[in-house]
Amino acid sequence: MFKYNRAIVMIAGLLKTVHNLDGFIIPVMVCRALIEALNPFIAIIISSMVIDNISAGDNPENIIFVAIIGVCIIFFLTLLSGWLEKLNDVHKTNCFKRYNTMIGETTMDMDFPSLESPKTQELRDKMRLDNNWGAGIYSVFFQFQPLIQGFFAIIISIIVLFPLLQESFLFNSWGIIYYILFVLVLTGVLVYFNVCKLMTHFHNLLDKASNAKDNKIGFFFVFNKGIDYKMGKDVRLYNAKQLIWSSAEATIRSSKKFSEKASTVHGMMEGTKGLAKSLIQGGAYLFVGLRALSGAVGLGEVIRYAGTIYQLSNAITTFIEHTSALYKTAERQQSTMDYFNIPKVFYHGTIPVEKRDDNEYKIEFRNVSFKYPGSDEYVIRNLSLELIVGQRMAVVGMNGSGKTTIIKLLCRLYDPTEGEITLNGVDIKKYDYSEYMNIFSVVFQDFKLFSFSLGQNIASDNDYNADKIDHCLSLSGMEERMESMNHNTPLYKDYDDDGVEVSGGEAQKIAIARALYKDAPFFILDEPTAALDPIAEYEVYSKFNDIIGNKTAIFISHRLSSCRFCHDITVLHEGQIIQRGGHDELVADESGKYFELWNAQAQYYS
Repeated sequence: MFKYNRAIVMIAGLLKTVHNLDGFIIPVMVCRALIEALNPFIAIIISSMVIDNISAGDNPENIIFVAIIGVCIIFFLTLLSGWLEKLNDVHKTNCFKRYNTMIGETTMDMDFPSLESPKTQELRDKMRLDNNWGAGIYSVFFQFQPLIQGFFAIIISIIVLFPLLQESFLFNSWGIIYYILFVLVLTGVLVYFNVCKLMTHFHNLLDKASNAKDNKIGFFFVFNKGIDYKMGKDVRLYNAKQLIWSSAEATIRSSKKFSEKASTVHGMMEGTKGLAKSLIQGGAYLFVGLRALSGAVGLGEVIRYAGTIYQLSNAITTFIEHTSALYKTAERQQSTMDYFNIPKVFYHGTIPVEKRDDNEYKIEFRNVSFKYPGSDEYVIRNLSLELIVGQRMAVVGMNGSGKTTIIKLLCRLYDPTEGEITLNGVDIKKYDYSEYMNIFSVVFQDFKLFSFSLGQNIASDNDYNADKIDHCLSLSGMEERMESMNHNTPLYKDYDDDGVEVSGGEAQKIAIARALYKDAPFFILDEPTAALDPIAEYEVYSKFNDIIGNKTAIFISHRLSSCRFCHDITVLHEGQIIQRGGHDELVADESGKYFELWNAQAQYYS
């Protein structure tokens, strides 16, 4: 019982999601299913009426009139069904597009800790695997309408057959025969329910094949665009072709084994369906035949009931088959439903961030400790730090010391595990989240540019100030490159064959220009020159004050020589501040960590 309740809940949840995507799609499918279910019964009833009229010697004009009426009704229903099919296709396309858009919106609106969580990544992988088999959300459309059509056909069949079943047949001379026929029909239905089990087994084979490790790798590289032009150099230099194709061949071999098993199960399923339909139809036809021989029904009624029983047997098999298939689709879509329902973990405050022309903002870390979700180790411990307007502060330390984590906490990509961060004395959690994010321009070490035009990348908008973009590109050192590029030049070739493949250093300059264009009061650079050559790096640092202006700047770098222009250097070690001061002061302390790091790097330049 629990399984069937779960199936009902999952199917209802999936249909609710489809309805939310497009409110017309389900009503349209239901209307078309009703018309498609009615059509064959109209033909059966009209045919039986015509034969009854002929048998009764009725007026030919009446017979022709009945036939014409029947043809007109069927013609009208066929036209209406065609129109609904066209309407259905439009809404299906709209629903599918909105479904994909909804996945994208969910990803973009998700709180960053949830987005970066390994559990979320696993869920996204499961979503892709679940959609590898079948047609994703489209499977609902393939299964729901036939299911409803089968349901309507069963109801209509019962209504048409009701006069035949009205008499209590167990109390007349044919009772024992009718009873046996009833048992045969019931047996046929029960046998057919095995199809559900076989179909479940069939889909389980699909799931097992899709989750096999070799298949995951093969599907990624061959079917999910795991190979693209950006991998070309490495594939050739390291002769990785054999490695990749061996994974693909493993997928093909696994798919062959799956096909053999699936074909056997599918054959058993079709055989069981045929047996069930034969039992249902054979027993029912015998039932009608015996009633006709006894004189209980006429020739037209025989045709009516025989045709209805045929439709009933098809309706029962269709209904049960597509119910099982829809449940399996709901199971596969559950990963996507779970993705949509990932809860918000952040409190999004309501206090507006004061817009200050003087950029008088003060941020303070107060005894902040932090460990990433799912981890027991603290990355930051009891950190207290003030950031004052106009300050140029460098943050240095060894890998894993917590430098980038501080930036993530500052930008409220994560909230502290303990302690608080304040802006002008107010806990940053209380500020409106989007407004708070607007006071930061950040170039992360692992920044990303998008496959849009250069101008759109810098402005993060379709509308932008061209002169301001030119100025920001000039400050970031992209003047020479702009001689062969313009604002409309697309970056990368993902969507445009004329896209430009910028180098790592050029991409970094564009990222700096993007941060400058935002013109936020806090300017944060996390390893901003890692991909720049020494000359380009020197150019950036030599005009750093021009780039930053009166903004507060936080600079993270492994290259201590690049931090000398900062009058305030904070040294982190194992998540704690162990030194703070100017370069000359820190390098004079021979027992300090900064001196150790400085000399470790200086030996390579001596």
